[in-house]
Amino acid sequence: MDEKNDLGFQLYPNPGSRIIQLIIPASVLPKSVQIRSVAGSLIQEITALDQTEFAFDSARLENGVYLIKIVHNTGESVLKFVKQ
Repeated sequence: MDEKNDLGFQLYPNPGSRIIQLIIPASVLPKSVQIRSVAGSLIQEITALDQTEFAFDSARLENGVYLIKIVHNTGESVLKFVKQ
């Protein structure tokens, strides 16, 4: 099941075990992309963004559920990611 939301963010493959792709629609201006545990702990953050496609290597993450938080020009969006 790939993750999408109303603004058109795409996160795939989901669940995944290695490289995870995040596609941000051109109409959204991202400020940061964060990977967080379900408890809210920050695992990784990318700032000063000028692109709309990202690839994350999830190989070092433990199996489980993670949150991808995107801070952008119209607010914040959160997508769930399952690491297998």
